[in-house]
Order: sequence, then structure tokens, then C-alpha cells
Amino acid sequence: GHEATVRAMLSAMVVKTRVEQGCERYVLHESIDSDRVFAFYETWRSKRDWEVHMETAHLNNLLAELPQHLAEEIQVVNLREIPIP
Repeated sequence: GHEATVRAMLSAMVVKTRVEQGCERYVLHESIDSDRVFAFYETWRSKRDWEVHMETAHLNNLLAELPQHLAEEIQVVNLREIPIP
């Protein structure tokens, strides 16, 4: 029942994160089947840039505030692109 709040909190992260050094892509998605499922797709220039992002105040504040609005735990999946020639 907190979808609008979560959507607003995550949308604010997009604005703050896109200006970070090394952020190449930071896109918020919502499931087509459920307005209760959100996902970020993000691409960073380097692992170090991502690590710096993970220590930012705005991300840590979000991670501290968000769980009270969620029905399930946050899941993080790190992926590597498979180059297709």
C-alpha cells in the first residue's frame, strides 16, 4: 500500500544518482504486471565508481528509510554484459 511513496523515493534517487561521477545509466523501472515491483537498471563506468555510489549519503539514507515501506527485502543482482558480436 506504499507504492506512491516508494515510487517518489526511488524517483528522487534517479535525479541524485545520474549526476554522480561514472554514472552512465540509471533507470527506474516498474513491473508491467504489478505496481508493487520496482527495479533499477544501472551502468557504471567502473566498479570503483559503483563502490563510491554505494557509499553516498543519498543512497544510504534511502536504504535506511525504504524498508518500512516494503513488503519484501531489497534484492540486488549484479550482472555482467555478454558481448554479442
